[in-house]
Amino acid sequence: MQGNFRASASKRVGWRFAYPIYGFSRTGRQPGGDQHREGQHRCGGGQAGGQAGGGEQQARGQGADEAADGVGGVIEADILGGPVNHQRTITASKRPARQPGPRRRLIPFEGTIRMMMNRRTLLAASTGAVLLPTAATTSAAWAQAMPSELVIAVVPSENSSGVVDRMTPLASYVTKQTGVKTTLRVASDYAAVIEGQKAGNIHIGGYGPGSYVRAHQQSNGNAVAFTTTRSKAGAVGYYAVGYVRADSPYKTIQDLRGRKLGLVDPNSTSGNFAPRYFLDKAGINPESFFANVAFTGSHENAVIALLNGTVDIAMNWWNADGDSNFDRMVGKGMAKKSDVRIAWKSDLLAGSPFAMLSSLPVELKRKIQDAFYNMHINDRAMMDKMEDGQTEAHIKVTHADYLDTANMLKFIDALRRKSS
Repeated sequence: MQGNFRASASKRVGWRFAYPIYGFSRTGRQPGGDQHREGQHRCGGGQAGGQAGGGEQQARGQGADEAADGVGGVIEADILGGPVNHQRTITASKRPARQPGPRRRLIPFEGTIRMMMNRRTLLAASTGAVLLPTAATTSAAWAQAMPSELVIAVVPSENSSGVVDRMTPLASYVTKQTGVKTTLRVASDYAAVIEGQKAGNIHIGGYGPGSYVRAHQQSNGNAVAFTTTRSKAGAVGYYAVGYVRADSPYKTIQDLRGRKLGLVDPNSTSGNFAPRYFLDKAGINPESFFANVAFTGSHENAVIALLNGTVDIAMNWWNADGDSNFDRMVGKGMAKKSDVRIAWKSDLLAGSPFAMLSSLPVELKRKIQDAFYNMHINDRAMMDKMEDGQTEAHIKVTHADYLDTANMLKFIDALRRKSS
Protein backbone atom coordinates (compact mmCIF):
# COMPACT_ATOMS: atom_id res chain seq x y z
CA MET A 1 0.00 0.00 0.00
CA GLN A 2 1.42 3.36 -0.88
CA GLY A 3 0.86 6.56 0.99
CA ASN A 4 2.44 9.98 0.73
CA PHE A 5 2.53 12.10 3.86
CA ARG A 6 2.90 15.83 4.06
CA ALA A 7 2.34 18.03 7.10
CA SER A 8 2.86 21.57 8.29
CA ALA A 9 2.20 23.34 11.58
CA SER A 10 1.25 26.88 12.50
CA LYS A 11 0.36 28.33 15.85
CA ARG A 12 -2.57 30.15 14.27
CA VAL A 13 -4.09 27.35 12.23
CA GLY A 14 -2.75 24.25 13.96
CA TRP A 15 -1.62 21.08 12.28
CA ARG A 16 -2.80 20.19 8.82
CA PHE A 17 -1.94 16.91 7.17
CA ALA A 18 -2.43 15.21 3.83
CA TYR A 19 -1.81 11.60 2.94
CA PRO A 20 -3.16 9.65 -0.06
CA ILE A 21 -4.44 6.38 1.37
CA TYR A 22 -6.40 4.04 -0.93
CA GLY A 23 -6.34 6.68 -3.65
CA PHE A 24 -7.45 9.78 -1.77
CA SER A 25 -5.88 12.65 0.14
CA ARG A 26 -6.73 13.89 3.57
CA THR A 27 -6.33 17.19 5.33
CA GLY A 28 -7.03 17.77 8.98
CA ARG A 29 -6.44 20.06 11.91
CA GLN A 30 -4.55 19.58 15.10
CA PRO A 31 -3.28 22.08 17.66
CA GLY A 32 0.22 22.81 16.42
CA GLY A 33 3.55 24.40 17.32
CA ASP A 34 5.05 27.77 16.40
CA GLN A 35 6.94 26.72 13.32
CA HIS A 36 6.74 24.45 10.31
CA ARG A 37 8.85 21.37 10.09
CA GLU A 38 10.15 19.25 7.30
CA GLY A 39 10.69 15.53 6.89
CA GLN A 40 10.35 12.67 4.44
CA HIS A 41 9.51 9.01 4.73
CA ARG A 42 8.49 6.00 2.75
CA CYS A 43 5.29 4.28 3.79
CA GLY A 44 4.84 0.94 2.05
CA GLY A 45 6.62 2.28 -1.02
CA GLY A 46 5.06 5.75 -0.95
CA GLN A 47 7.05 8.86 -0.08
CA ALA A 48 6.31 11.30 2.67
CA GLY A 49 7.32 14.88 3.17
CA GLY A 50 6.52 17.95 5.16
CA GLN A 51 7.40 21.57 4.48
CA ALA A 52 9.26 24.01 6.68
CA GLY A 53 8.58 27.73 6.70
CA GLY A 54 6.97 30.46 8.72
CA GLY A 55 3.43 31.75 8.57
CA GLU A 56 0.26 29.88 7.76
CA GLN A 57 0.42 26.90 5.40
CA GLN A 58 -1.72 23.99 4.46
CA ALA A 59 -0.98 20.61 2.94
CA ARG A 60 -3.01 19.64 -0.09
CA GLY A 61 -3.59 16.42 -1.97
CA GLN A 62 -5.12 16.31 -5.41
CA GLY A 63 -8.57 17.87 -5.43
CA ALA A 64 -11.96 16.39 -6.01
CA ASP A 65 -12.12 18.13 -9.38
CA GLU A 66 -9.59 15.63 -10.72
CA ALA A 67 -12.25 12.99 -11.15
CA ALA A 68 -11.14 12.16 -14.69
CA ASP A 69 -8.34 9.93 -13.47
CA GLY A 70 -10.10 9.00 -10.25
CA VAL A 71 -7.29 10.20 -7.98
CA GLY A 72 -7.55 12.80 -5.28
CA GLY A 73 -10.46 14.22 -3.35
CA VAL A 74 -9.89 16.08 -0.12
CA ILE A 75 -11.07 14.94 3.27
CA GLU A 76 -11.43 17.57 5.98
CA ALA A 77 -10.87 15.87 9.34
CA ASP A 78 -10.72 17.23 12.85
CA ILE A 79 -7.53 15.77 14.24
CA LEU A 80 -9.11 15.21 17.65
CA GLY A 81 -11.80 13.00 16.18
CA GLY A 82 -14.67 15.44 15.86
CA PRO A 83 -17.16 15.76 12.99
CA VAL A 84 -15.56 15.66 9.58
CA ASN A 85 -16.53 16.74 6.08
CA HIS A 86 -15.31 14.35 3.39
CA GLN A 87 -15.02 14.86 -0.34
CA ARG A 88 -13.34 11.96 -2.09
CA THR A 89 -12.90 10.53 -5.50
CA ILE A 90 -12.26 6.83 -5.88
CA THR A 91 -11.50 5.03 -9.13
CA ALA A 92 -13.62 2.08 -10.27
CA SER A 93 -11.64 -1.03 -11.20
CA LYS A 94 -14.07 -1.60 -14.07
CA ARG A 95 -15.17 1.86 -15.07
CA PRO A 96 -19.00 2.07 -15.33
CA ALA A 97 -20.99 4.67 -17.20
CA ARG A 98 -20.46 8.10 -15.63
CA GLN A 99 -23.00 8.84 -12.93
CA PRO A 100 -23.57 12.06 -11.02
CA GLY A 101 -21.39 12.43 -7.94
CA PRO A 102 -17.88 11.11 -7.18
CA ARG A 103 -16.39 8.04 -8.81
CA ARG A 104 -16.17 4.96 -6.62
CA ARG A 105 -13.72 2.11 -6.67
CA LEU A 106 -14.84 -1.46 -6.20
CA ILE A 107 -12.13 -3.57 -4.67
CA PRO A 108 -11.86 -6.59 -6.99
CA PHE A 109 -12.18 -9.46 -4.54
CA GLU A 110 -13.95 -12.70 -5.32
CA GLY A 111 -17.32 -13.46 -3.75
CA THR A 112 -19.61 -10.88 -2.21
CA ILE A 113 -18.70 -7.39 -3.42
CA ARG A 114 -16.82 -5.35 -0.84
CA MET A 115 -16.30 -1.64 -1.48
CA MET A 116 -13.67 0.65 -0.07
CA MET A 117 -16.26 2.79 1.63
CA ASN A 118 -16.13 6.51 2.17
CA ARG A 119 -18.75 8.67 3.81
CA ARG A 120 -20.33 9.87 0.56
CA THR A 121 -20.54 6.27 -0.70
CA LEU A 122 -22.27 5.24 2.53
CA LEU A 123 -24.76 8.08 2.41
CA ALA A 124 -25.62 7.15 -1.17
CA ALA A 125 -26.19 3.49 -0.29
CA SER A 126 -29.66 2.16 0.36
CA THR A 127 -31.28 -0.82 2.00
CA GLY A 128 -34.37 -2.63 0.82
CA ALA A 129 -37.45 -3.71 2.71
CA VAL A 130 -38.65 -6.89 1.10
CA LEU A 131 -40.26 -10.06 2.32
CA LEU A 132 -37.93 -13.05 2.20
CA PRO A 133 -39.60 -16.44 1.69
CA THR A 134 -38.33 -17.97 4.94
CA ALA A 135 -39.97 -19.46 7.97
CA ALA A 136 -38.84 -16.45 10.02
CA THR A 137 -41.18 -14.20 8.01
CA THR A 138 -44.20 -14.59 10.22
CA SER A 139 -45.62 -11.08 10.55
CA ALA A 140 -46.31 -7.97 8.53
CA ALA A 141 -44.14 -5.93 10.93
CA TRP A 142 -41.20 -8.27 10.33
CA ALA A 143 -41.67 -8.00 6.56
CA GLN A 144 -41.76 -4.20 6.61
CA ALA A 145 -38.60 -3.83 8.71
CA MET A 146 -36.60 -6.72 7.30
CA PRO A 147 -33.57 -5.56 5.26
CA SER A 148 -32.95 -7.39 2.01
CA GLU A 149 -29.25 -7.37 2.86
CA LEU A 150 -27.18 -7.00 6.02
CA VAL A 151 -24.04 -4.89 5.70
CA ILE A 152 -21.06 -5.40 8.01
CA ALA A 153 -18.35 -2.74 7.82
CA VAL A 154 -14.87 -2.90 9.30
CA VAL A 155 -11.82 -0.63 9.21
CA PRO A 156 -8.45 -2.13 8.31
CA SER A 157 -5.65 -1.74 10.86
CA GLU A 158 -3.53 -3.38 8.18
CA ASN A 159 -3.64 -3.16 4.39
CA SER A 160 -7.09 -3.74 2.92
CA SER A 161 -6.28 -7.10 1.34
CA GLY A 162 -5.17 -8.44 4.72
CA VAL A 163 -8.39 -7.52 6.48
CA VAL A 164 -10.53 -8.82 3.60
CA ASP A 165 -8.71 -12.15 3.72
CA ARG A 166 -9.35 -12.48 7.45
CA MET A 167 -12.89 -11.11 7.56
CA THR A 168 -14.55 -12.30 4.34
CA PRO A 169 -15.78 -15.61 5.85
CA LEU A 170 -17.73 -13.62 8.45
CA ALA A 171 -20.25 -12.46 5.83
CA SER A 172 -20.97 -16.02 4.73
CA TYR A 173 -21.25 -17.14 8.34
CA VAL A 174 -23.75 -14.41 9.29
CA THR A 175 -25.74 -15.15 6.13
CA LYS A 176 -26.01 -18.80 7.16
CA GLN A 177 -26.92 -18.04 10.77
CA THR A 178 -29.53 -15.34 10.06
CA GLY A 179 -30.94 -16.36 6.68
CA VAL A 180 -30.30 -12.83 5.38
CA LYS A 181 -27.72 -12.14 2.68
CA THR A 182 -24.76 -10.40 4.33
CA THR A 183 -22.06 -8.30 2.70
CA LEU A 184 -18.70 -7.29 4.16
CA ARG A 185 -17.45 -3.81 3.31
CA VAL A 186 -14.01 -2.46 4.14
CA ALA A 187 -14.20 1.22 5.06
CA SER A 188 -11.47 3.76 4.48
CA ASP A 189 -11.63 5.06 8.05
CA TYR A 190 -13.77 4.99 11.20
CA ALA A 191 -15.65 8.12 10.15
CA ALA A 192 -17.06 6.23 7.16
CA VAL A 193 -18.46 3.47 9.38
CA ILE A 194 -19.88 6.02 11.82
CA GLU A 195 -21.64 7.86 9.00
CA GLY A 196 -22.93 4.58 7.57
CA GLN A 197 -24.54 3.57 10.85
CA LYS A 198 -25.88 7.07 11.37
CA ALA A 199 -27.54 6.87 7.94
CA GLY A 200 -28.79 3.31 8.59
CA ASN A 201 -26.81 1.87 5.65
CA ILE A 202 -24.43 -0.19 7.80
CA HIS A 203 -26.20 -2.63 10.09
CA ILE A 204 -23.17 -4.01 11.95
CA GLY A 205 -20.01 -1.98 12.47
CA GLY A 206 -16.64 -3.03 13.82
CA TYR A 207 -15.06 -0.35 16.03
CA GLY A 208 -12.50 0.54 18.62
CA PRO A 209 -14.13 1.62 21.89
CA GLY A 210 -13.70 5.34 21.19
CA SER A 211 -15.02 5.25 17.64
CA TYR A 212 -17.96 3.15 18.88
CA VAL A 213 -18.91 5.86 21.38
CA ARG A 214 -18.75 8.39 18.55
CA ALA A 215 -21.07 6.17 16.48
CA HIS A 216 -23.50 5.82 19.39
CA GLN A 217 -23.55 9.58 19.89
CA GLN A 218 -23.89 10.54 16.24
CA SER A 219 -26.59 7.93 15.53
CA ASN A 220 -28.65 9.19 18.49
CA GLY A 221 -28.17 5.86 20.24
CA ASN A 222 -29.14 3.69 17.26
CA ALA A 223 -25.69 2.05 17.03
CA VAL A 224 -25.36 -0.14 20.12
CA ALA A 225 -22.44 -2.38 21.12
CA PHE A 226 -23.40 -6.02 21.59
CA THR A 227 -20.18 -8.05 21.53
CA THR A 228 -16.43 -7.94 22.00
CA THR A 229 -13.79 -10.65 22.33
CA ARG A 230 -12.31 -12.50 25.28
CA SER A 231 -8.77 -13.71 24.71
CA LYS A 232 -7.57 -17.24 25.35
CA ALA A 233 -5.82 -15.84 28.42
CA GLY A 234 -9.23 -14.70 29.69
CA ALA A 235 -8.62 -10.98 29.16
CA VAL A 236 -11.24 -8.54 27.87
CA GLY A 237 -9.91 -5.27 26.51
CA TYR A 238 -6.57 -4.08 25.19
CA TYR A 239 -3.93 -1.36 25.51
CA ALA A 240 -2.55 1.56 23.55
CA VAL A 241 1.22 1.31 23.32
CA GLY A 242 3.99 3.51 22.00
CA TYR A 243 6.62 1.60 20.02
CA VAL A 244 10.17 2.84 19.55
CA ARG A 245 12.87 1.27 17.44
CA ALA A 246 14.88 -1.29 19.38
CA ASP A 247 18.15 0.39 18.34
CA SER A 248 17.01 3.81 19.61
CA PRO A 249 18.18 5.31 22.93
CA TYR A 250 14.60 5.94 24.16
CA LYS A 251 13.54 3.97 27.22
CA THR A 252 10.53 5.93 28.52
CA ILE A 253 8.13 8.53 27.15
CA GLN A 254 10.13 11.26 28.92
CA ASP A 255 13.14 10.45 26.75
CA LEU A 256 11.14 11.48 23.68
CA ARG A 257 10.73 15.18 24.44
CA GLY A 258 11.35 17.14 21.25
CA ARG A 259 11.06 14.04 19.05
CA LYS A 260 8.42 12.98 16.47
CA LEU A 261 5.14 11.26 17.40
CA GLY A 262 3.21 9.09 14.94
CA LEU A 263 -0.54 8.68 15.56
CA VAL A 264 -2.99 6.55 13.54
CA ASP A 265 -6.44 7.98 12.73
CA PRO A 266 -8.41 10.85 14.30
CA ASN A 267 -11.07 8.37 15.50
CA SER A 268 -8.69 5.61 16.60
CA THR A 269 -8.77 4.82 20.31
CA SER A 270 -5.29 3.31 20.61
CA GLY A 271 -3.91 5.58 17.89
CA ASN A 272 -5.25 8.95 19.10
CA PHE A 273 -7.84 9.14 21.90
CA ALA A 274 -6.07 7.02 24.53
CA PRO A 275 -2.56 8.44 23.99
CA ARG A 276 -3.86 12.01 24.37
CA TYR A 277 -5.96 11.12 27.40
CA PHE A 278 -3.31 9.19 29.34
CA LEU A 279 -0.40 11.43 28.33
CA ASP A 280 -2.38 14.39 29.64
CA LYS A 281 -2.75 12.56 32.96
CA ALA A 282 1.05 12.34 33.02
CA GLY A 283 1.33 16.08 32.38
CA ILE A 284 2.25 15.75 28.69
CA ASN A 285 0.62 17.84 25.97
CA PRO A 286 1.66 16.11 22.72
CA GLU A 287 1.72 19.34 20.68
CA SER A 288 4.17 21.05 23.03
CA PHE A 289 6.09 17.98 24.23
CA PHE A 290 6.89 16.54 20.79
CA ALA A 291 8.56 18.44 17.94
CA ASN A 292 6.14 16.94 15.43
CA VAL A 293 2.79 15.15 15.72
CA ALA A 294 1.38 13.44 12.63
CA PHE A 295 -1.28 10.96 11.56
CA THR A 296 -0.08 8.07 9.43
CA GLY A 297 -3.46 6.69 8.33
CA SER A 298 -3.43 3.16 9.76
CA HIS A 299 -1.84 1.07 12.51
CA GLU A 300 0.37 -0.61 9.94
CA ASN A 301 1.48 2.71 8.49
CA ALA A 302 2.43 3.97 11.95
CA VAL A 303 4.83 1.05 12.42
CA ILE A 304 6.25 1.48 8.91
CA ALA A 305 6.85 5.19 9.59
CA LEU A 306 8.69 4.22 12.77
CA LEU A 307 10.87 1.62 11.07
CA ASN A 308 11.70 4.10 8.30
CA GLY A 309 12.70 6.79 10.80
CA THR A 310 9.90 9.22 9.94
CA VAL A 311 8.65 9.16 13.53
CA ASP A 312 10.47 8.30 16.76
CA ILE A 313 7.49 6.77 18.57
CA ALA A 314 4.41 5.16 16.97
CA MET A 315 1.13 4.54 18.76
CA ASN A 316 -0.64 1.22 18.20
CA TRP A 317 -2.90 -1.43 19.74
CA TRP A 318 -1.57 -4.29 21.83
CA ASN A 319 -3.46 -7.11 23.57
CA ALA A 320 -0.61 -9.26 24.85
CA ASP A 321 2.77 -10.52 23.75
CA GLY A 322 2.11 -12.28 20.45
CA ASP A 323 -1.30 -10.62 20.00
CA SER A 324 -0.95 -7.18 18.45
CA ASN A 325 -0.97 -5.38 15.13
CA PHE A 326 2.83 -5.53 15.16
CA ASP A 327 2.73 -9.31 15.61
CA ARG A 328 0.48 -9.53 12.54
CA MET A 329 3.07 -7.58 10.60
CA VAL A 330 5.79 -9.93 11.80
CA GLY A 331 3.68 -12.88 10.67
CA LYS A 332 3.39 -11.33 7.20
CA GLY A 333 7.13 -10.75 6.95
CA MET A 334 6.82 -6.97 7.16
CA ALA A 335 8.97 -6.66 10.29
CA LYS A 336 11.04 -8.66 12.75
CA LYS A 337 10.06 -9.15 16.36
CA SER A 338 13.37 -7.61 17.41
CA ASP A 339 12.77 -4.37 15.47
CA VAL A 340 10.80 -2.53 18.17
CA ARG A 341 10.13 -2.34 21.87
CA ILE A 342 7.41 -0.69 23.95
CA ALA A 343 8.33 2.63 25.59
CA TRP A 344 4.83 3.62 26.73
CA LYS A 345 1.64 1.75 27.64
CA SER A 346 -1.84 2.99 28.58
CA ASP A 347 -4.21 1.66 31.20
CA LEU A 348 -6.53 -1.15 30.10
CA LEU A 349 -9.12 -0.03 27.54
CA ALA A 350 -12.56 -1.53 26.91
CA GLY A 351 -12.70 -4.23 24.26
CA SER A 352 -13.23 -3.33 20.60
CA PRO A 353 -16.91 -3.99 19.93
CA PHE A 354 -19.23 -4.80 17.10
CA ALA A 355 -22.30 -2.55 17.20
CA MET A 356 -25.62 -3.15 15.48
CA LEU A 357 -28.53 -0.89 14.74
CA SER A 358 -31.16 -1.04 17.45
CA SER A 359 -33.78 -0.30 14.79
CA LEU A 360 -33.37 -3.78 13.26
CA PRO A 361 -36.20 -6.28 13.86
CA VAL A 362 -36.00 -7.89 17.30
CA GLU A 363 -35.81 -11.44 15.95
CA LEU A 364 -33.04 -10.49 13.51
CA LYS A 365 -31.05 -8.84 16.30
CA ARG A 366 -31.38 -12.01 18.35
CA LYS A 367 -30.08 -14.11 15.46
CA ILE A 368 -27.12 -11.77 14.95
CA GLN A 369 -26.27 -11.91 18.64
CA ASP A 370 -26.51 -15.70 18.72
CA ALA A 371 -24.30 -15.91 15.63
CA PHE A 372 -21.50 -14.00 17.36
CA TYR A 373 -21.91 -15.45 20.85
CA ASN A 374 -21.80 -19.01 19.49
CA MET A 375 -19.16 -18.45 16.81
CA HIS A 376 -16.53 -20.40 18.76
CA ILE A 377 -18.90 -23.40 18.70
CA ASN A 378 -20.45 -23.04 15.25
CA ASP A 379 -17.30 -22.29 13.24
CA ARG A 380 -14.12 -22.29 15.29
CA ALA A 381 -11.84 -22.35 12.24
CA MET A 382 -13.46 -19.24 10.79
CA MET A 383 -13.19 -17.38 14.10
CA ASP A 384 -9.53 -18.36 14.50
CA LYS A 385 -8.77 -16.93 11.07
CA MET A 386 -10.72 -13.79 11.82
CA GLU A 387 -9.03 -13.25 15.21
CA ASP A 388 -5.56 -14.69 14.49
CA GLY A 389 -6.27 -17.66 16.76
CA GLN A 390 -6.04 -15.43 19.86
CA THR A 391 -9.74 -15.33 20.84
CA GLU A 392 -11.55 -17.73 23.14
CA ALA A 393 -15.04 -16.42 22.35
CA HIS A 394 -17.17 -13.40 21.52
CA ILE A 395 -18.92 -12.24 24.67
CA LYS A 396 -21.87 -9.98 25.42
CA VAL A 397 -21.37 -6.28 26.12
CA THR A 398 -23.75 -3.34 26.41
CA HIS A 399 -23.33 0.40 26.05
CA ALA A 400 -22.80 0.60 29.82
CA ASP A 401 -19.42 -1.10 29.34
CA TYR A 402 -18.25 1.99 27.40
CA LEU A 403 -19.19 4.76 29.84
CA ASP A 404 -15.53 5.19 30.90
CA THR A 405 -14.64 5.51 27.22
CA ALA A 406 -17.37 8.14 26.87
CA ASN A 407 -15.65 10.11 29.64
CA MET A 408 -12.38 9.86 27.72
CA LEU A 409 -14.10 11.35 24.68
CA LYS A 410 -15.47 14.22 26.78
CA PHE A 411 -11.84 15.08 27.50
CA ILE A 412 -10.98 14.85 23.78
CA ASP A 413 -13.94 17.06 22.88
CA ALA A 414 -12.85 19.64 25.46
CA LEU A 415 -9.38 19.67 23.86
CA ARG A 416 -10.95 20.13 20.45
CA ARG A 417 -13.09 23.07 21.60
CA LYS A 418 -10.08 24.64 23.28
CA SER A 419 -7.98 24.39 20.12
CA SER A 420 -10.66 25.62 17.71
